[in-house]
Amino acid sequence: MAEDVLTIKHLSVDFKTLEGTVHAIRNVTLKLHPGEVLGESGSGKSVTTKTVMQLLPKNAEVVSGSVEYEGRDLLKLPEKELQKLRGNDLAEIFQDPMTALNPTMWVGKQIMEPLLQHQD
Repeated sequence: MAEDVLTIKHLSVDFKTLEGTVHAIRNVTLKLHPGEVLGESGSGKSVTTKTVMQLLPKNAEVVSGSVEYEGRDLLKLPEKELQKLRGNDLAEIFQDPMTALNPTMWVGKQIMEPLLQHQD
């Protein structure tokens, strides 16, 4: 079998809300192989991928776990190193096209921004 692309171990993520804590994902452990697709509707894919990409909202808290990519725990990397990986090695295709782009900015600028970020 092909080498794991991503390994997630014992990942738990909570959201702090006005009504209390929401336990969004609890103790998720998985290995993703090249070309593999995971999850069903409502299985926590969106929160998991946002955790992998470190794009969680401010009210989110990673309670436990690790997210390993190429032997490095993404949850422990500084923002500068994450920025180098995002777009080059790691990318996300958002489920809802209405929220993927900012309607107050030109589309071309939004598409150009990550390209400029990753060019030397």
